[in-house]
Amino acid sequence: MTAGTVLQRHVPHVDLGAIAERRKWLPPLVAASIAAVLGLYRIGDKSLSVDEAYEYAIAQFPTSLFLETLPGNLERTVYLFILRPWLMVGDGEVHLRLLSVVFGVIAVLATYAVGKRYAVAFPAALLLAVAPQFVQYEQDARHYTLFVAWSALTTLAYLRLTERPGRREAVIYVVLAGLMIYVHLLGSLVIVAHGLATLFLVDRPLRPRILALYVPVGLAWLPVIPFVFAQRGRFDWVPPLTALSLSEHLILLTGGPLLAGAMAVLLAGFMRKDLPALWLAVPIVGTVLISLIFQPLMQARYVLGVLPAAALIVGRARTAMLAVVVALSLIGVFNWYETGYKTDWRTGAAFVSARVQPGDGIVFASPWIRLPFAYYAQVADPIYPSHPWSTPFLSSPGQRLPVAGHDRIWLVLGHGTEAPDWLWQELEPYRLVESLDLGDNLDIQLLEAPQT
Repeated sequence: MTAGTVLQRHVPHVDLGAIAERRKWLPPLVAASIAAVLGLYRIGDKSLSVDEAYEYAIAQFPTSLFLETLPGNLERTVYLFILRPWLMVGDGEVHLRLLSVVFGVIAVLATYAVGKRYAVAFPAALLLAVAPQFVQYEQDARHYTLFVAWSALTTLAYLRLTERPGRREAVIYVVLAGLMIYVHLLGSLVIVAHGLATLFLVDRPLRPRILALYVPVGLAWLPVIPFVFAQRGRFDWVPPLTALSLSEHLILLTGGPLLAGAMAVLLAGFMRKDLPALWLAVPIVGTVLISLIFQPLMQARYVLGVLPAAALIVGRARTAMLAVVVALSLIGVFNWYETGYKTDWRTGAAFVSARVQPGDGIVFASPWIRLPFAYYAQVADPIYPSHPWSTPFLSSPGQRLPVAGHDRIWLVLGHGTEAPDWLWQELEPYRLVESLDLGDNLDIQLLEAPQT
């Protein structure tokens, strides 16, 4: 037996293939972990907003009422169907928002998978994970990180379809694309970008097979057409689009003026004639055209689904440039933690709960603002809206209840003053005793009836 044989017997076998297999999961795991940590850090600091409370209210309705409500909320149907079972586990603020973090992690992983096709997998995933607007909506119990994740997953399905055309790939893409408009209305523009990519970037023999798939996708979208016209008035709050407002929304989308400037330079320098460019440009240009021709809709969060595309394009930059973008992004994230604003319904509800007395009435000048208040406290006798606290509620005021008979009235003001004139007339004799002003979106006043 030679010395080499003895040595060979005692040296453990190293499976280099297994090590390489494990290491390939490290970059996406790092990016996903960063998204999770940034999303979870101080996730419960801020109170639920009116919009978050709205999503929560629908999802916890009894089944029959939940189904009745869906036709008026088609643009968030997928999110509500996921949120509903999620609430069976818990309904605290952190738990509600944790679902958005889960979607955020999925979005980062899907962006990594798309980025592998363009040799920018880790940079793109990292840039998305630290994007300030993305992190903000990871801490929001709404459907926007689901929108980002669905945008990335649908694009990944599209790429797989073009790489390996097959029945399974076609079915997966049709299902994801067909549901996209039920994740967010403007998500349909992501699918339009895929269609344009098919026309201009896909090999000619494959084009008819892929274009044919948009027939079932279009059929799946048909129920949205009457919804769009019936619900057009719900977007009347969006102001007309101007060059200034467009720039403001794009700056907000990217995370601040400095970051927006850096992103603009890198996007201009590294954009190619490829799918990421269409994925970025079509939803933004399409939203601008809709806003100018049909109905103002431009809001930064409404085009959040383009963030993975922007990350893919900027991910082509050199390491030093990427480091600058990541640093500016993290500053934007920190600013969100420290100065990001949400109306403090938690404090407002606690203020009333600590001072309420038997026989008190409560009036919400705008029916919608009852939702976040009710999440934190259900106190005093509801006068307007007049639905009992035990009754599922969205926005209808209910029957008219007189203010007379209540010596003390809690008046909750915020998000406009939509209460009818008769209510203001009945409140006119009451005098202000105490108030709490929590900013331009919440003012709570305690009123007392005049002494007789």
